[in-house]
Amino acid sequence: VFWWKYFLCTDIRVFPEARKFHPAEAIARWSVQVDDKGRPYFKVTALGKDNVVWINERTPPQPPASGHRWPSPALPAMHTKGEVRTEDDLLYQRSLPNFPDEKTGRPMLRPSDSEGLLSYLTVPYLRQPLLLSFFTTQDRSNCLRQGTLQRILQASMLEPGRLLFPEDMKNIPEFVPATAEEEHLVASPFSQILTELAHGPTVILTAVGKLMALTLSLATSVTSETVPAILFSVRLAVRVESAAALLMDHAEGKVARAWPRLTTTPSVLEDLRRGRSLLRSTFEGEVLPWFDRWGFPKIGDPNIAP
Repeated sequence: VFWWKYFLCTDIRVFPEARKFHPAEAIARWSVQVDDKGRPYFKVTALGKDNVVWINERTPPQPPASGHRWPSPALPAMHTKGEVRTEDDLLYQRSLPNFPDEKTGRPMLRPSDSEGLLSYLTVPYLRQPLLLSFFTTQDRSNCLRQGTLQRILQASMLEPGRLLFPEDMKNIPEFVPATAEEEHLVASPFSQILTELAHGPTVILTAVGKLMALTLSLATSVTSETVPAILFSVRLAVRVESAAALLMDHAEGKVARAWPRLTTTPSVLEDLRRGRSLLRSTFEGEVLPWFDRWGFPKIGDPNIAP
């Protein structure tokens, strides 16, 4: 239990320097010590540290301002100098990020585009179609070669988001936007991507397919600066397609354990089939030939390690 709680600590400074440890070094040795004010405390010696529960001799770990050990890239405050919770907060930012290219340093987004992107991140349960619409343009699809923009879109699409607990499943917010007391109701019992696909898959699947087609149209050579954007869009499309396949299998009774509240209507199931078929045709008709043409390794190649 101690190690489980220890590795959940949000202050990374409490951990020892990364190196190879002998199993015996993980044996925790406990003792009771007394601090300068005469208060007893537990001292745990392990992993080469005199006290693993403190940063140093006198400083206990502190939680980060975000409350997370690894804050999500989909949080707008991760990309601004001040706290951002709503779209209005963006108006008071003295400057906004321009997401410079890692190689050239050239800004990837104009200030107006950056403001629009960050404003979408302030509405977690609307941001998936908004962000896909933002990037599925001829001029912005190429921006996805930039690492931070990739992480923003990937986190927004694939992170599960806030969990809706069973006791709240019959409750709905009374106000839009939800008040602080109702914010916990803006959540999903499964994940955001499954919720989107279970109710309106056409927008998501069509946009993901369009994004993949747009980035593929930028391909000129295997050394082109657009290659990271192409590979990212393909990875994203594969993961979204896998979520759609899971929903289809669930609706058709092909899963080992059914989730009672994860339901789809016949029309939604048909939209899932149509959207997945579109993605598969793009994979087989454009992506795989592109990989063959430029010599990228493919899944199943015996010469490539899994």
